[in-house]
Amino acid sequence: MDNKLSAEKCAVLHQAAFGAKGWQPDTFLTLLAKPTHFVLGDEACFILWQQVADEAEILTLAVCPTHQKQGWGYRVLCAALKEMKREKIKKVHLEVAANNRAARALYKKSGFCENGLRAGYYGDSDALLMVLCL
Repeated sequence: MDNKLSAEKCAVLHQAAFGAKGWQPDTFLTLLAKPTHFVLGDEACFILWQQVADEAEILTLAVCPTHQKQGWGYRVLCAALKEMKREKIKKVHLEVAANNRAARALYKKSGFCENGLRAGYYGDSDALLMVLCL
């Protein structure tokens, strides 16, 4: 896994994974310029998170459609969690679309627990709030 993915590469993967809802390169340029934001991934997937004190928030995790359901998301998530532990992160937060069963299963498999709901957050779906204590 590489921690030097470009904003352009992140945008290409994100748009492949999320279609019209995928983020643009400018969004990634802005986020990756911040010293509190980190990316980890490769040609098939990536994860982006921000760190605040001893907590982290996963902002997005994207897997290229041709690599989905092959364990790529789990591998990149595990690698990121390992890096977070190294950085003394104690708690990891995220939100996921309630209708995204694959992502919800990935996070539950990785130990995340649901701890809230944002109704209508994604327009066509609620957002489930999840947390993991490291």
